[in-house]
Amino acid sequence: MLQTVIARIYEASLLSVAVFAVFRYRQADKSTRYILFWIWLGLLTEVLGDISIALFKTNMPVYALSCLLEFMILCGYFNQSVRVLKAKNLGLFIGGLGTLLGILNICFLQPLTVLNANFLFFECLVIVCLSLYALYRMLVEPGLKLWQETHFCFACLLIFYECVSLWNWGFYDYIIRSYPEKSAILNICLLTGNILTYAACGLIIYLYPKMRQTHV
Repeated sequence: MLQTVIARIYEASLLSVAVFAVFRYRQADKSTRYILFWIWLGLLTEVLGDISIALFKTNMPVYALSCLLEFMILCGYFNQSVRVLKAKNLGLFIGGLGTLLGILNICFLQPLTVLNANFLFFECLVIVCLSLYALYRMLVEPGLKLWQETHFCFACLLIFYECVSLWNWGFYDYIIRSYPEKSAILNICLLTGNILTYAACGLIIYLYPKMRQTHV
């Protein structure tokens, strides 16, 4: 019962933020638009995941492919928002190389029918490192008011999102195999992390017009 309620809250929060993001698109700078694409990808993934379960009794292929797209979008965000990365398109290079590794992982190690734990760990490591580097670049920027900087908030949010996702998905196979009766607790933790992520993202997008005076 509790899992169902939290799942509905998650769906409502994701849908609300995705719809609100549509109205913020024209106001958003190029960097923030990548975050909006990331939100829309999250909504599309959930919709296609539900359809996949109804038709094929599994949604693993949907989430495996979504992870690759998510990684490319987030690398594109850092490439656009961090000047040092943008100067040499290092973010795009990292995104392209990581996506290639993800495809090789699907082809040779973890097919679409299983949880792509290898790529999830790789994505978490890379995005957290990029987030920390973005924070560092902002910290050394003289006179920058971090609490008014949207990209500071997004970088912190992505660190939270990636670490929570890795923690939950890292235990997923183990819990399902060893303690299937406790799988609901894991799902609740995963959904709660996503709710907090999208709620915070929605708040940042809502405050965006007031915070857009400064950029990375």
